Amino acid sequence: MDSNENKPQIPLNEMEGIDGMRPQMREDRFSISNEIMLRVHRYKILLRKRWWVMLLGILLGLGPAFVLISTMPPKFQSESKMVMAQRMATTDKLVTDEIQNFMGTQSEMLKSQRVQEDAMNRFLEIHPEVAETWTNVIALNPNARMFSFSSKDSLRNQALTLTAVGKDAKQVQDYLNCVMDAYLAYKKELREKTSETTFESLTNQIATLDTEIQALRDGISNFRATNNVVMLEQVGSGRAKELGEINTELNRTKRELDALNEMTPEQIQAVVMRQGSAAFTSGAAVGTGISSEMAASLAKPQAEYYKSLQELTKLQANRDELTEFLRDSHPKVRDLDQQISA
Repeated sequence: MDSNENKPQIPLNEMEGIDGMRPQMREDRFSISNEIMLRVHRYKILLRKRWWVMLLGILLGLGPAFVLISTMPPKFQSESKMVMAQRMATTDKLVTDEIQNFMGTQSEMLKSQRVQEDAMNRFLEIHPEVAETWTNVIALNPNARMFSFSSKDSLRNQALTLTAVGKDAKQVQDYLNCVMDAYLAYKKELREKTSETTFESLTNQIATLDTEIQALRDGISNFRATNNVVMLEQVGSGRAKELGEINTELNRTKRELDALNEMTPEQIQAVVMRQGSAAFTSGAAVGTGISSEMAASLAKPQAEYYKSLQELTKLQANRDELTEFLRDSHPKVRDLDQQISA
């Protein structure tokens, strides 16, 4: 394929327009550069003729500032560093924030009114020659400051950089030392107050615990006094002995009752007569004078009494057996109640 066929065909009228714009653009660029060069040349000529005007303007602008600076008294700056804590690893963000807050707090404490006033009082004690003058200045302007003070904390080094600016080098150094002394004294006072509060709290807690312990000791003493082991053992042994005697007497009485329940009235009468004869015989031996006829007359009523007692015991035993299965209103229970009451 022929390469001439790929070339774009531009109309003649468009080509004529483009060729017509090129001379105009060249003329504009030339006129702008020519104008700039003319202005620069004009300024050079003007500067050669009126050079003293520029010099006068510079002198008028910088002269008063130079005079003011040259007439001002010199100012001295003193710096010091206060290490707040040993360097420690602060990988944790929380620990870093805590240290940053602590350093910021100490920096603000150094600039507080309490520390500054204490530092100024210490400084006036060291330099009494300026005390009267400074008192007059404070009377006229309570916000006046003899020294300019600033503090900057460094989290990386955990130190505070203190800066003081004043008119006298020795006074600036003394003032900065007074600021550090006042800060340390204030910190010590705060620690003492905290220690006193903690000590009072611990003392109150110890007193309360001592009272409670004493009350517990008194309770233990009272318990030991009223619950003596030896005394309880003695009382228990005495009660056990009495209980044994009672049980022995109860068993003997039960055996006698069982024997009486098994005896017939004739056997009971014979026993009573033998007991009565023996009693009256012993009474006659000592001079009581009771005859055997009286003993015989008493034997029959006693036999009847024992017989009635035996029957009553049997009725009560029968009633107890019936009441385990029957109510009190049952006819059989009522009959037994009537017999017992009769």
